[in-house]
Amino acid sequence: LGQLHGYKSCVEKEREALLELKKYIASITKEDSVLFAWTTWTNDTKSDCCLWEEIKCNRTSGRVTEIAFGPLDLNENSLLNLSLLHPFEDVRSLNLSISRFGFLPPRSFYAEGQFNG
Repeated sequence: LGQLHGYKSCVEKEREALLELKKYIASITKEDSVLFAWTTWTNDTKSDCCLWEEIKCNRTSGRVTEIAFGPLDLNENSLLNLSLLHPFEDVRSLNLSISRFGFLPPRSFYAEGQFNG
């Protein structure tokens, strides 16, 4: 039915790339961090990644245009492997805004006036 109205499901190459990205991010995230949105990111080949939480797609091309991550608490000295984003030809937004990287002090550090930068 969706195909009749011009909606196209996600591009398979990008669905697979999202799963690789999920696996990598999970490997550099602290174990006690919970990634609620990722429960919809499933390996089921019938699963449309355009319907996954935190993902937005172009409705006609099926290409991923936005990827957001919920709160991430990354391990200290973790690096984000940007080459994992290469398969996404139309991504315009990568939202890490509520993520915390292990090498940055918690927000309370700045709020309590301990940082004068």
